[in-house]
Amino acid sequence: MNNVKHQRLDVNETTIHISKLYHLLRLGEDIEDEYGIMATTDGEKLYVRDKDIASSLGVVYGGTATNYRELINELLKLHLNFLFNTVMPYTMTTGRGGPEFLTIVLTDGQYLVLEGEEGKVTAPYPRGISATHTHPDVCLMSHKDLETSDKAFINGYMINSVASLQCVYILYRTGPYTIDDREELLNIAKITKNSRNLREIANAQLGLHGNLKGVIMQVR
Repeated sequence: MNNVKHQRLDVNETTIHISKLYHLLRLGEDIEDEYGIMATTDGEKLYVRDKDIASSLGVVYGGTATNYRELINELLKLHLNFLFNTVMPYTMTTGRGGPEFLTIVLTDGQYLVLEGEEGKVTAPYPRGISATHTHPDVCLMSHKDLETSDKAFINGYMINSVASLQCVYILYRTGPYTIDDREELLNIAKITKNSRNLREIANAQLGLHGNLKGVIMQVR
């Protein structure tokens, strides 16, 4: 059941750029998964050193010095820009005892803001790239947040994050979401659910391996 009260659908230059990089990343992942080769990129196109694959997928035959996976670094920079310019104002409302908000960057470059209730915001995730919801204080994820991240990554999301007035926690993929990645994430969800030690939870959520990474950034 949804508890969403208010919706906002919008678009800006940052989310359009996020969408462009996302589609390059997903195509690179498909090439890696299907053909076992790493595409390279110039930030605008993908390149492969196989004429048949290049022709069938509409990518460029050849190569560059940059592995396609490095596009995630640029995607993260854009995500942070989007967070600080679009999402952070909502943390002020949440931090003053107001509702939580969920912001999703959609695959077409639009973004959706959903208002929930005090202490939670729940809604089905549409086809998207990144999702961020606000917390009143601690920016680490709850076990339910981590379980939601699992579902989001299965459905192709690159980033799931939490933002508060003090900090931002970003959980993201650096490559395809593997079985090992999923097992580790769900295990961290169990640790988060059962532990009462904030340091233990933080160490678990920041100590990811494989294709998952977790980082915390202080806002002030």
